[in-house]
Amino acid sequence: MAFESFRSGFARRVLLAAAALGLWAADRAGAADAYLFSFSGTIDGSDTVTITGDQAQWQHSYWDYPTGVTLNGQAWQPQSNPTLTLNSPALPASLSGYAVQVLRLSGRDVQTAQIQGNSLVMKFDDTPNGSDLYQYNVALIPEVAAPASTAATLHVTATIDGSDKLTITPTGAAWSHQFWGQPSNVTLNGVQWDPSAAPTLPNSGATQFLPAGVSMQNVTMQQNAGRDVAGLDTRGNQVDLYFADNPLGAGPYDVTLTFPGSPLAAPSPGDINTDGTVNFSDILALQNTYGSTHGTWTTGDFNLDGTVNAADLSVLASHYQGGPLTPAELAQLNPSFADAVERAFAVVPEPSTLWLVTGLVAAGAARRRRR
Repeated sequence: MAFESFRSGFARRVLLAAAALGLWAADRAGAADAYLFSFSGTIDGSDTVTITGDQAQWQHSYWDYPTGVTLNGQAWQPQSNPTLTLNSPALPASLSGYAVQVLRLSGRDVQTAQIQGNSLVMKFDDTPNGSDLYQYNVALIPEVAAPASTAATLHVTATIDGSDKLTITPTGAAWSHQFWGQPSNVTLNGVQWDPSAAPTLPNSGATQFLPAGVSMQNVTMQQNAGRDVAGLDTRGNQVDLYFADNPLGAGPYDVTLTFPGSPLAAPSPGDINTDGTVNFSDILALQNTYGSTHGTWTTGDFNLDGTVNAADLSVLASHYQGGPLTPAELAQLNPSFADAVERAFAVVPEPSTLWLVTGLVAAGAARRRRR
């Protein structure tokens, strides 16, 4: 399920309220904690936030400094104080074995988050004239075991004038241009590409740029050249590579993506105990935290809005792998939560095995540029 699907009017009001609550860590015996960061600020130009332990460091690159910044609910004035000590629990010393997922709430241009070494790096770039409010939540989630895949690297070059998004999947690539001039001189592992003429590029035949069997999980990015932002997001078996060039004119960018073939991946939505399967044990765990307003993935906040509620239960139901729920299982739940479970499973679209043996049937829900 794409996390952007939660941006209905009601969900947005819930998300914006949750954003003020900040970072929470879910304590679980024998398992890594999950973390949720919330950011809000007005961006006019290019900015990077690097979080290591309990320290956040701001780096401003182009145009005006940001205003109205909060991180984990803490007010921050980066122009006068580029370092912020977080009041919330610090990140662990090692971020190995974590995946990053992002929920964007507002912002018209680029905002990304990725792990670099043992730091979480958040990038913002607003290339249009003026400024805009950027709000998003960033989750760090313990990874689970996954089949090993083919290791590979992808060398991407392009001349960028404005902002662009390159989406990569095992079957191909797609280019989405956002603002200002079209990209040029685009290559993927030496394969030449004109996205303005053909916005998709098959990963096959004469245009094959990655070998078969590559997983998009655990990809890392090295920016080799480029005067502004290149940023990375991963969502399932998909990589989104963002470019944003805020200075006047265009600039060359050179990025290397490394796909390590590691037998680790982000857990499936609904896998609260991160054991690699969404089953009845996750329902039992979700019952213990249902209704929490300080949620992370490992307390059941699968849509990254900071609360654990019916929306998260619906996510779990739509990814359930445990087979039909039995009367004996339902009897282990408190009555109100059992009712919520029945409602969530009753609206999972067909085809599915997600039905209840209690009788519920699953139903098939421009201004000129600064020159």
